[in-house]
Amino acid sequence: METNQNPEHGPFWMWLVLLGVILIGVGFFAWVNFGQKETQSVFSVADKSNLVTTPSVNPVKSIKTYTNSVYQFSFNYPGNWTYSEENIKTGDVPGEVVFRLKFKDSNAVSPLDITVSDKINGNIVLREPNGMDLTVEQAKGTDLIVAGQKAKKYLNNIYVLSKDSRVYTITGDSESLGALNDVISSFQFTTPVSTADWKTYTNKNYSFSVKYPSDYTISELAGLGLKESEPSDILFSSKDGSEYTIEVVDKTLTLSPNGMDPIRTTSVQISGKNGSNFDDVAYGVEGTNHRYRLIYTGNTSIAPTQIQKDILLKMVESFRFTN
Repeated sequence: METNQNPEHGPFWMWLVLLGVILIGVGFFAWVNFGQKETQSVFSVADKSNLVTTPSVNPVKSIKTYTNSVYQFSFNYPGNWTYSEENIKTGDVPGEVVFRLKFKDSNAVSPLDITVSDKINGNIVLREPNGMDLTVEQAKGTDLIVAGQKAKKYLNNIYVLSKDSRVYTITGDSESLGALNDVISSFQFTTPVSTADWKTYTNKNYSFSVKYPSDYTISELAGLGLKESEPSDILFSSKDGSEYTIEVVDKTLTLSPNGMDPIRTTSVQISGKNGSNFDDVAYGVEGTNHRYRLIYTGNTSIAPTQIQKDILLKMVESFRFTN
């Protein structure tokens, strides 16, 4: 028996199968190129949102810099710390503390204490920082370098270093060792006196001018043998206790040369005139009508530091007669 086949049915089913394949291919292409990207975009936005809203575990803290122009050192410290300075009046006792710097944090805890003292016979002496008794082994300390100078580390929070005639003891709280390490790593000795930002004082009554540190205050007082209406003692003072005075006296007064002991003076040029230098702590020169003395008048119970002498010398070098 022969089976009758309709030749028109073959092409119809072939076209139907082909159309299905095409539709499946188009759907798959659309899913690959659009569906996945949309899904990835959603996850990407979510991830970015998480990054923005998640607080930082270690937020950056503000940093400040402390600088001491008298004892010539500086270092960085946390911005939420405050400090107080104490210039200690002492007798002429070797090794005695002459300056103390204390810090407090936002919780009123004292995380750092720095003292400056003299060397004893040129040697560094550890004097039981903060009242702690060190064992023989602990007293040996650990040798290291701080600010380019040889130093000692005792326990885990005491550093002792020196430069020139001074000893610097840095003691940190054992609970703030991270901040202490930052202080030590940034600690440096500053360069000698710079006059780049100094101001100029001019006195029309006595015809002179002089430069002085910009952070100093000026006081004018009545002096020896001159009119009270024309103050003749000019004081230049800093908040750390340093003080310099320019005294103007009448030439008619009977004084030793420039008002100083002639045995201990050396000759020096001041504003183009012959003057005198008294142990680097006082200078004198004569003008047309008056004598002028530039003197360090700070804490007289201890000898002035080298930097205090350097400041006076820079003032003397800048002194000018204006008539």
